[in-house]
Amino acid sequence: MLNTVKLGGWTSNEKPFEISKEAKQAFDGATNNVFGVRYELMLHLGTQIVAGRNYAFICRSESTTLNPKASYVLMIVYASLGECEKVKYQIAKIKKLVKQKPKAHICGGIVVTKADQALIKQLDCIEANHILSSFENAFKNMKGVSYSPELYVAHQVTQGINYHIIAKATLAGTNEVLGFRYVVFNSFMDENTIISIKHI
Repeated sequence: MLNTVKLGGWTSNEKPFEISKEAKQAFDGATNNVFGVRYELMLHLGTQIVAGRNYAFICRSESTTLNPKASYVLMIVYASLGECEKVKYQIAKIKKLVKQKPKAHICGGIVVTKADQALIKQLDCIEANHILSSFENAFKNMKGVSYSPELYVAHQVTQGINYHIIAKATLAGTNEVLGFRYVVFNSFMDENTIISIKHI
C-alpha cells in the first residue's frame, strides 16, 4: 500500500519513528474522543494526498476493561483540508494486524508486546539483541529487497519462537523505501526461517 509517490498514492515515511507535528495532531484529533479502547501511536508509515490528507499509523490498542485485550492495528486517519473549514480529523479505517490470543503464554498462543518492548532497535538487552540478530540471519539472503525491523509486535512459542515484526522494505543497495511489511520468522536453536511476509 505505502509505496507510491504521486497524487492519490502513498508516500512512505523513511523514518517512521519520526512523527511530525501535523501527523501527531491528526492522530490526537481522531482518537481523543474514542471510548472503550486506548490507542498508543507507535509508527507513522506514510501520507496520502487526496481531498485532504490521509495518515497511516501503527498503533498499540488496548481495551479499557477489567481484563484488557491488547493488539496492534493499522489506523488510517483522514484530515480534511480547506480554507473555509476548520480541519477535522476522523478515523477512516482500522485493520487489526495481531491480537493477544487466549492462553497466550502457553505453546501456540500469541503474546502481544508492551509498547516499551516494541521499540526493538532502541533497546540494549540480551533478548532484543537476539531478536535483531535472528532477524538479520533470517533475511540475509533476500534478493532485490532489504528488510529492516522497525517494531516488534508479538511472539508465539511453537517449535522455537515465531517473532512478529513490522519491517521497512527498501530497494536493495539504495535508500528507496518500497513500503512496510508484516513479517513473521521462526527462531529455533541456530536456525532462523522466514514464515511469511505481508504487505501492510
